[in-house]
Amino acid sequence: MQMSADRKPQPARAGTMGLNVGDVMIGIGSFINAIINFLIVAFVLFVVIKTINSLHKKPAEPEAPAEPTTKVCPYCQSEISIKAVRCPHCTSKLEGFPEINN
Repeated sequence: MQMSADRKPQPARAGTMGLNVGDVMIGIGSFINAIINFLIVAFVLFVVIKTINSLHKKPAEPEAPAEPTTKVCPYCQSEISIKAVRCPHCTSKLEGFPEINN
C-alpha cells in the first residue's frame, strides 16, 4: 500500500500478492520466504547440535565387581571357598556356621 502526500491509503499495485488487514498489507511471498528461511536455519542448528552432542558421549559405566567366590581363613590366612565350614589347610572351624552333626 502506498501513501500519497495527503496520507490517503491507496490500493496495492497490480501484480503484487498480498493480504490487506486494515491499513496493513502482508506480502504472501515475504511471509512464505520467512517461513522457509526459518525452517532452513532450524534444520542446520539441529544438525550442528546433534553432531556436537554425539562427540560428548558419556563413558561406559564400569561393571560391578563379581560376587567373591573365596574368602581368607582367619587362622592360617589361606584362601578357601566361600562355602567352606572348615579350613582345608588348618582344619579350624570357621565362625558364623552352625554345627553339622553327622
